[in-house]
Amino acid sequence: MVPLVQQLKFSDKISFAPTLAQHMADVYLAKGIDLPDCLLPVPLHQRRLRERGYNQSIELARPLASLTGLPLSCDHVVRCRHTAPQVGNRIDARRRNIRGAFSIRTPVEATHVLIIDDVVTTGSTVNELAKLLKSSGVHRVGVLSLARAPQRS
Repeated sequence: MVPLVQQLKFSDKISFAPTLAQHMADVYLAKGIDLPDCLLPVPLHQRRLRERGYNQSIELARPLASLTGLPLSCDHVVRCRHTAPQVGNRIDARRRNIRGAFSIRTPVEATHVLIIDDVVTTGSTVNELAKLLKSSGVHRVGVLSLARAPQRS
């Protein structure tokens, strides 16, 4: 699975997203967890979006929304600050790098939000996003990612 995730993220293999999203849906739904009110893909900063040409989290979230019937929230939260890539950073550097990188554009009208990300390594990005959502009135925040990267000690 890891090569597929890397190709989705770094080699423009957007066509892999529906198959990977199907896997995510199967795993999530099999757990019997309460469904959220909406799916919220991790936003990319406009600069990174221009460089890459797409947001891999949105590419996963779109078919996931179709498969689950859940609404997709792509416009409520923005990445307001460009950050250096997290790859290679230790946990403390990742936390500093991502701190304050997101902001609420429009109120999130949901009490339970599921953040969609491609890869979670230390959790710094999704934790920062979850803190923002909780401070804006969201009561419950979950995370669904395609892969969990091993942490370096």
